[in-house]
Amino acid sequence: MKTKKITVKKLYCGCASIRDYIVKKCIEQGKEICVYYKDQKMTLTIEDLKFNFQFHCLSFKSKWGTKPYQLYDFKFKADNLK
Repeated sequence: MKTKKITVKKLYCGCASIRDYIVKKCIEQGKEICVYYKDQKMTLTIEDLKFNFQFHCLSFKSKWGTKPYQLYDFKFKADNLK
């Protein structure tokens, strides 16, 4: 299965935040997401992308002037700790 690699610099309340358009595109393409934080890796399956997240109601504005986005938060659980 194809995967999209994403590196996060910080966890917010133990969650990795991913932009909505990235999550939606991966679901459409049938890709999993591998989230890297420091030296740990977490794999999010299609089921995780669809159902196991917290959604931010706020919209955020990109620094580069693209359209606004929202964030999906996934509780960070390293693959070796699941």
